[in-house]
Amino acid sequence: STGRSSSATMQQSLAQFTGVLVDQPAAIMQPVTATPVAAPPPPAADPAPAPPTPAPAPAPGPAMRTIWVCPAGFADAGAQCQKALAYTFHAVTSTVPYGYHQQFIQTGSHVDYSSSPNGGTYYAKDAWNANDGSAAGYYAVIADGYYASVKNGPPAGYTDNGSAYTKTDQVKDVPPAGYTDDGTQWVMTAAKIAQQVPA
Repeated sequence: STGRSSSATMQQSLAQFTGVLVDQPAAIMQPVTATPVAAPPPPAADPAPAPPTPAPAPAPGPAMRTIWVCPAGFADAGAQCQKALAYTFHAVTSTVPYGYHQQFIQTGSHVDYSSSPNGGTYYAKDAWNANDGSAAGYYAVIADGYYASVKNGPPAGYTDNGSAYTKTDQVKDVPPAGYTDDGTQWVMTAAKIAQQVPA
């Protein structure tokens, strides 16, 4: 017949069964895992300085208003400003050469007698010598002399300086830069400028 297999369970250790101690296997060394050391905490930051105490708000300034004034050196002239200068003048001399004309220079006279009415002034009978029997007639007084070239007189306003006729006039200068002529003086105008003043 076929035999059956069998098994038995040992309930006692070999040492208990035999009474002989059996060396125990060395303990198996387990790897040791290093425990990480925690980093020291960072030093605490210094506390932030307290903000400075704000300065007190400045007292409100005075209320202001705008006025319109003239620039320095200008005078108020209504809507604008004005600066005036008196006229200045310079001398201008004009020269006119001498002029000449022919003039009769009388040195004396004589009387001409004539019976013609064109002869001059009428005279009656015996007018020259009483009762001398001279007939009536005409007479003229004739000037004796000669003609010569004579210098003309100076034109109006001119004087004779010995070589020509001259006249010196005061002529108004041109206005300075920026000025105009208003007929009595030179003037410069400027606009008024704004200026803040307390109300």
